[in-house]
Amino acid sequence: MPGIIKNGIYAYNTPSAPVALSAASIAQTSFVAQWESSKFAISYRIDVATDINFTSLIVNNATTRLLSFNVGSLTANTTYYYRVRAVNNVGTSTNSNVISVTTSVHNYSQSHLV
Repeated sequence: MPGIIKNGIYAYNTPSAPVALSAASIAQTSFVAQWESSKFAISYRIDVATDINFTSLIVNNATTRLLSFNVGSLTANTTYYYRVRAVNNVGTSTNSNVISVTTSVHNYSQSHLV
């Protein structure tokens, strides 16, 4: 079986699941999903949903080579869930742990109060 190379190391196995970390830069309509690197991973795939079972996906299998992903166009004061998979030419890992994040509450200025 041909291996793949990353940083001078050949990989003959599917990468292990990454560890998802708490979200950063949480705002009213966005947050940054983060995770730890996985040995032999070439890229990562992320899912974001409005339910813990990931049946209502708003980001489905998005790919990045980074250890973070900006999630935008969200609704204020709403809970979202994300999970990540590591990928290489051999295969895709199982899902990471699931992280929940609640976007910030919308702040109205005095002129909008009734």
